Amino acid sequence: MCARAFEHWARVKRRKRHHWHRQDASRRGFLAAGGGLAGALALGPFLGACSNSRKGAPESIESRAPSRPHPPTEPGRPPPEPPEPLEDTVPTAGAGSEFVDTPTPNSTTPRQDTPDEPLCGAGGELVVDTSTTFFVPQKNPVGNYPPPDGWFNAEHYPLAAHSAECEALGRPWSRCLELEDYVELVHGGSDTSIAVVGGLPYVVGDSGEHAGGWTRGTQEELFEGAEQIESRYPGRVLRAVPVMCNDRLQLQLERMGRLAAVAHAWNAYPTWSTMGGAGYRLDDEIGQAMIRRGLELERPIFIVRKTPMFFGGPPEVPSATDVGPAGRMFPEAHIVIQGAAFEAGMEPGSSSAPDPDPTADKGWGPGLGMFPEGPYDELDQAVQALYPLSRGVNGLIKSLRDHDIGPNGRDLDDPQGPVTTRIYAECSTAWPALAAPGREQEAMHFWGKLLKHVGEDRILWGTGAILYGGPQPYIEAFRKLEISEQLQEEHGYPPLSALRKEKILGLNAARLFNTLPDVSITGCHADQLSGAGD
Repeated sequence: MCARAFEHWARVKRRKRHHWHRQDASRRGFLAAGGGLAGALALGPFLGACSNSRKGAPESIESRAPSRPHPPTEPGRPPPEPPEPLEDTVPTAGAGSEFVDTPTPNSTTPRQDTPDEPLCGAGGELVVDTSTTFFVPQKNPVGNYPPPDGWFNAEHYPLAAHSAECEALGRPWSRCLELEDYVELVHGGSDTSIAVVGGLPYVVGDSGEHAGGWTRGTQEELFEGAEQIESRYPGRVLRAVPVMCNDRLQLQLERMGRLAAVAHAWNAYPTWSTMGGAGYRLDDEIGQAMIRRGLELERPIFIVRKTPMFFGGPPEVPSATDVGPAGRMFPEAHIVIQGAAFEAGMEPGSSSAPDPDPTADKGWGPGLGMFPEGPYDELDQAVQALYPLSRGVNGLIKSLRDHDIGPNGRDLDDPQGPVTTRIYAECSTAWPALAAPGREQEAMHFWGKLLKHVGEDRILWGTGAILYGGPQPYIEAFRKLEISEQLQEEHGYPPLSALRKEKILGLNAARLFNTLPDVSITGCHADQLSGAGD
């Protein structure tokens, strides 16, 4: 086995050598670190087999304690001085442009970790991506169901960046989503400080382990990949365990108990079901059982997908009407809504991408699609006809307001009172679409509504990397984004100031995950946080 392992490693090195020579010095340095990261990742499973042949059976995934994310520093070196606090001010938008193209220092240069500047992005901020994943097609014995290339394409996501090898070899999008691509784009090619690695739903085996049907990667495979990333980038990985609680509920609850020691959060998919059925709600018997179990296990963070799954489903499933009730039922649960319940269209499979005809106007303005994001207005029925309160981000906001949940988890009628709920909005699936040129108006409404109604302390960063390509273009687009003074005046949106951006990019997530006893995220202003996930 050991001989075969090194033979395999040599083949990987030979296959990539022609590619390395075409890259610039910084890219070569990244790939060559540690004797070639791509080769090390490919070799990892084989070396594990060599080691296990001498030491017995490998350690079970349930028995491994999660690592503590922390800034990497040299032994004996004092912690670095924190960066100067950012002023809570916002630059004036340039005429005719909503995305201010003011250069951020080194904004196109991925962050280089040093002992003196741990984890900080090029803008000096902590960046915690709460939604990342990769696929494992070469190891899954059942077989992968590839994502539809017709959906994941440059037309829908023009800012998407793929790995250097993927671009050079012209691989289709669905084959640019593997572990090597992930490591290059997320940790080696972006300002991401810490990434939460999660999975997509699948049918588990009868024992609650491995796969009982097709999958893009089992939990065991994702955790193995996360460990390989952790070995190269210590303290930079958090783990979210997928829970498919409408697939044999008792089996899933038992599985949560086994995996709690290695889980920092739970991924939940109410829009998914084993047979393409109706899914479930957070406030029904199934959803309540899952949340209650997480609280019992002292793992209270739930990252919940409310947007439609890529393979369709009934249009009523993505509704966020259950979020407010669940927040009231379980005030100690931290419920993170992926994509802030953003929908690509009003029905599964439809698209809100700009119309191919740049002059087309379907009621939303030239070039905009059928169902864009717009203002939240409870009084004007004409606005509601264009931007319904029952769908997308508006649906999430209405669910919160219907249950007296105001900004930052405080009651609507007591905005200065104590925190009574812990619901968060996260931007993956939404921002990769809305960051596209031509969707600036929608983007300003998206962020403005979240700041106004969900609150600046309850918005988390997420990119969905690497499903939507690498995170760096989306980080840079967010740094440049401003909300126009006109929309601030018309809709009461707060400005998207430097301090608010810093909270969204990482400080809010640091406060959230620091509620866990085995997590300590510091540095890049995170050590200036007050309160533990309030």
